[in-house]
Amino acid sequence: MDAIAEVASKKQALTIVRAGLTDEHVSVRLAAARALLRFKETEAARAALVAALVADSDAAKVQAAIDLVRIGDERGRAILDELARAASPDTRKQAVRALLQGGDASDGLVRALADESPEVRIIAAEVALTLFD
Repeated sequence: MDAIAEVASKKQALTIVRAGLTDEHVSVRLAAARALLRFKETEAARAALVAALVADSDAAKVQAAIDLVRIGDERGRAILDELARAASPDTRKQAVRALLQGGDASDGLVRALADESPEVRIIAAEVALTLFD
């Protein structure tokens, strides 16, 4: 998507990027949303990111939540806190790493410090140390 923005006019690029918002693959929709952010089309990107929060893929939810946090939308932080308690240790690790984007401790990070998975606890400790350094 970024390559499109570099070679096409803004109007052409936005038309192509917006088409990506309806793609069947959530990863394409997320890429389109990020491209919209580069074009300062924040509200259209926000809508696509929020829609991705109901994806079947926890990894996609984490990515959408990160981008929401970056644009100051508190729903992103809430989703990361929720995913930090997911059943899958891999999802919990991704979400806890992503909590760095929030810039301060959250309930999800505090809970992750006591997670059953030692890997999640280690990541949570590293995130906490980074945040409080």
